[in-house]
Amino acid sequence: MTPGPLRVAHPAGLAHALADRYRLEREVGAGGMARVYLAEDVKHGRRVALKVLRPEVTADLGSGRFGREIGIAAQLRHPHILPLFDSGDADGTPFYVMPYVEGETLRDRLRRERQLPVDEAIRLASEIADALAYAHAHGVVHRDVKPENVLLESGHAVVADFGIARAVAMATRDGHDGARERLTGTGVSLGTPAYMSPEQIAADGDVDGRSDVYALGCVLYEMLAGEPPFTGSAASVLRQHLLDAPRPIAELRADTPRDVAALLTRALAKDPAERPDGAAELLAGLAGSGRVARPASVVPRPRVERRWRTVAAALGARAALGAAALGGGWALRRGAAGRRGGAEIAPADQKYVVAVLPFESLSADSAKAYFAAGLTEEVTAALSRLSALRVMSRSAVRPYAPVADRLARLRKELGVGSIIEGSVRVNGDSARVTVRLVDARSEGTVWSTERDVAIADALVVQSQLARTIADALRARVTPAEARRRGRPPTISPEAYELYLRATRMPVAVAASNREAMDLLRRAVALDAGFALAHYELAHRYTFLAYGRGSAYVDSGMAQARAAIAADPELANGYFVLGDLQSYSGRFDDARASYLRSLALDPNYDWAMNDLGFNEELAGRFDEALHWHALAFRLAPNTADAFYHVEAALVHIGDDAFDERFFARAAARFPESRRLALSLARLELLLGRDSIAADRTRRTLSRSPADQESQMFAAEVATVTRAADAESFLAPLVREAPDGRGDFLAESFRTQLGLALAGRGERARAESLWAASAALAQRQIAEGHESPALRVELAAIASVRGDSAAALDWLQRGYDAGWTDARITALDPFLEPLRTHTRYGAVVARMRADLAAMRRRAEAAHPEFFPTREVPNDSGVRDE
Repeated sequence: MTPGPLRVAHPAGLAHALADRYRLEREVGAGGMARVYLAEDVKHGRRVALKVLRPEVTADLGSGRFGREIGIAAQLRHPHILPLFDSGDADGTPFYVMPYVEGETLRDRLRRERQLPVDEAIRLASEIADALAYAHAHGVVHRDVKPENVLLESGHAVVADFGIARAVAMATRDGHDGARERLTGTGVSLGTPAYMSPEQIAADGDVDGRSDVYALGCVLYEMLAGEPPFTGSAASVLRQHLLDAPRPIAELRADTPRDVAALLTRALAKDPAERPDGAAELLAGLAGSGRVARPASVVPRPRVERRWRTVAAALGARAALGAAALGGGWALRRGAAGRRGGAEIAPADQKYVVAVLPFESLSADSAKAYFAAGLTEEVTAALSRLSALRVMSRSAVRPYAPVADRLARLRKELGVGSIIEGSVRVNGDSARVTVRLVDARSEGTVWSTERDVAIADALVVQSQLARTIADALRARVTPAEARRRGRPPTISPEAYELYLRATRMPVAVAASNREAMDLLRRAVALDAGFALAHYELAHRYTFLAYGRGSAYVDSGMAQARAAIAADPELANGYFVLGDLQSYSGRFDDARASYLRSLALDPNYDWAMNDLGFNEELAGRFDEALHWHALAFRLAPNTADAFYHVEAALVHIGDDAFDERFFARAAARFPESRRLALSLARLELLLGRDSIAADRTRRTLSRSPADQESQMFAAEVATVTRAADAESFLAPLVREAPDGRGDFLAESFRTQLGLALAGRGERARAESLWAASAALAQRQIAEGHESPALRVELAAIASVRGDSAAALDWLQRGYDAGWTDARITALDPFLEPLRTHTRYGAVVARMRADLAAMRRRAEAAHPEFFPTREVPNDSGVRDE
């Protein structure tokens, strides 16, 4: 039965109907589809924007579909998306509730300034594109991107009304006959003429994210030119969108970079197929322009060296991780991360949440096990490139392989709907491959195959199997994804065998790493176009680079670029390029590389986590949390997932909540050194020096050869002024003279100087400090963006008694992105500065920046912050 039209309440009736939940204060605006009221959320004591659909919209609106559609939009959690708090109908009038944001809209600013500075326009467009890319990855198209729907909060773009136009459109489509025509006839369009794509004007109900790309192109054009691409009456503007080419932006704004102008021309193409494939591709193009500026209120980038050590350990953990699933009183419940968790919303159909179990090797010769491993890797990688699927991380799935009830547990604990399992038996030059696609809910077989293949044809068969499985799932495949399907990784089976043997060797152990690199060099000698082998070589060079100069970085860069040249659509190549760029202090370049990697592989959790660390370096801890949360939903049952989240939360989280959060995670994963060290860092920040030092040393004693534990113990010894600090620092300085640890700005060489000075060896200390200062100044002169270099120079000047120079360098560190106010307060090098007024002023600005980031992060990812009431559908249970 088709729902009848909704009634329309007058304001007094609306206020009465909502009195127990919201107290209406005044009307603050009106748009094409809704009136906006400033209201007080009675329960939570906060100001909100309550939007009520206009009578001409509600006259033919079906309530059921509207509620369902807006419910999908309500699940979006992203730093540049204004979250939806609530929705419903009051006395028959649909309403929805969002945070009330103090400030102005982009429209307000354009009215005041007309044209924006080029760098500012590109930055705002990048932030809008970031929000759109996230929404598109989860099946939500905005449909009404325009300056009025972009709020400016502390200089950042925040996109509002996500999914509202779709909710109205879909509900109207399901309502009375002629409802759409009547709605349009009242003057209410499902979109805004100046920013509507040609396909939206043509009333194509199935517009995709490329329609939003077109609208954002119109917005960027207006920010640069001072007017939209087409002007005139509504009818004239719609006709121009369909038929006319806009005037080239360079004619209206001569200082527009040529690459941005070219990207803008593509975004405004009439044919969606000629535009960037989605907002992620548009974002990568904008980020790659090198013109993304930041407003003065936004703090850029903390240091690259700090992150590099963490990234290196994160990459190495992939091969070794085999953590058990969470359970008991603290758990990530099925689907919770999708429904509310900020990490991601679940696909509309659970069958598109996919787990690929390790293929079982049935071969008598254990040396042939690589074939099964390769098949698992290729199938997982091929499926993860499809944006319609959520493919769980291999580290999350691996623990379930030996479990008898693995199908039921994958469904219950990870929310998996489709499971792929199989086996391989190699016999001479052939192999029998068996593959089964299982519905996790019924545990019935959806599709299966068994085939005998020649080993020489194995690479082609792997690609074919992945394609067949995707077809069996009936997953939507975009044109760009279709172009990338079915490509075997190499033409040489021998090269592929060498590659697979290399990938099974630990990367963090120097001897095995070098042995693996020899195998990979042989592989690329057999096939110079083997992109994956070039990537793996670049990845392994990153572990040799740490603290040992630029030679290994240069070699890694060469291999990363060889991977991209061999296969420009291989996500791994851009990922490892991003790692090397980030290590080299090129944070914006790294961000563009990571985003390109994720555009090619939307389920690439390594790229999500490393982009998160890169955002941390850029001073955007709220966005860092966002990317770690995205990766979290692909491996919610692993220790590393919690560790990555902690990397951001330690800056902007709530200490008491974080301590419970990570203490429970550490109890669930007692063998995880990284979680133990995370707790030690939090204890250090809380002033529990002896407890932090004891936990660190116990962790190191369990694995005395673990480099990450050694580095962390050295830093803790420096902060706590331990008498034996030199015994921790000296070996690290011998191994990697330029190395840095996890949280202090100073290199280990500079820290060792402090330990020596403390026992009277001032001359040796000065020699170490001179070497560190010379290196830092040279790197800054070369354009290295790391704020840690500036803070290290402040530290050295401070212990030398030059307070004026130290305060100058500390200010420069803050300007470059150093906002770690709590570590700054603990840093023993900076103790002589703490009585200076300038020191207090800089630290106060750091704290203000962190508070603003926390507010944004809490709105986007409430599951990682304490609330007055823990929601029933929260991803994190806090009992």
